[in-house]
Order: sequence, then C-alpha cells, then structure tokens
Amino acid sequence: MTSGTVKMFSEKKFGFIRPDDKSLPDAFFHLSDCEFDVAPRVGERVEFELGASNRGPRASTVRLID
Repeated sequence: MTSGTVKMFSEKKFGFIRPDDKSLPDAFFHLSDCEFDVAPRVGERVEFELGASNRGPRASTVRLID
C-alpha cells in the first residue's frame, strides 16, 4: 500500500492523490475505487494500491487513514 494526500476531487466523482513518495506521480482515482461512500476532502490522508491505466497511474482500494 502507498499513502498520500487527496490533491483534488471534483463533483464528477474523480480526483487525484499526491503520493507521500515524491518520486511517484500523482494518481487518478474515482469514488468507485474507494472503500468509503462519501466524497473525500482535499488534504485528507489516504492509503491505496498504485496501478496503471491506459491514461497513466491509477489508485485503487483507496482507504482513509488518520
């Protein structure tokens, strides 16, 4: 699992996560990739699996952390 911070989240239910490891690129995610049902707020801490899509890095199994 990788940890990071929600960088942005749109009303269209997608956003980007900035990983704590600065050598990794920002990762796209959709609310359906999350293990919670409410829209995350910018700045919230999350952990996630980092994978690839045809458009670049994508986060899956996104969970809120303290």
